[in-house]
This record gives sequence, structure tokens and C-alpha cells, in this order.
Amino acid sequence: MAPYASSEYMLEHLKLISEATEFGRYALIIMDGAGWHQQKLTEGFDNLSILKLPPYPPELNPVEQVWQWLRQNELANRCFSDMTILLNSAQLHGITLLQSLKG
Repeated sequence: MAPYASSEYMLEHLKLISEATEFGRYALIIMDGAGWHQQKLTEGFDNLSILKLPPYPPELNPVEQVWQWLRQNELANRCFSDMTILLNSAQLHGITLLQSLKG
């Protein structure tokens, strides 16, 4: 486990994948658009390459709409003393949202 994400850690991860790939086989690594997921990292490997997923609009992902509602209506402009209280509040208001959608 890396303590944070970076191109250096991604390169080390790709080395591990390359070493684990059987001779005569090829690894295709599918990645999103994170800044440390760079095509140039595959230079020097002859048994793997990166296929980047196309960007997508977050509004097409239904859970993004839930998070937007929570942020705008229940969690905005509030300070929470710890993560547990924040998560409990999000859960409570998520249940409220679900109940309101059921009618």
C-alpha cells in the first residue's frame, strides 16, 4: 500500500504487474483520468500498456446526484467534530432523501 498516489508509485505498481505477467502474455491496464495515470509510464515495458477510460459527466452517475443533494441541502456550511458524526449525519439525511423519494 502506498501512502499516497503519485506517478512514482504508479510506475512501481506497473513494474509489479509486468513482472507478474507470464512470458508471452500481455497486460492491458485500464485506468481513469487521474493525474498519475499517464501513458508515458508504460515506456520501457514490452508486455503492458494503458487504456484510459474516457471522461464522463458526473451528472450521469446517479450517486453523484445524491451527493450533490446532500451537500447542498444537509451538509453545507456545517462543521463536524469528527468523521463519525459527519458519516452519521450523511446516513440520516440519505434515509430522509430516500423516504421523500418514495412519497
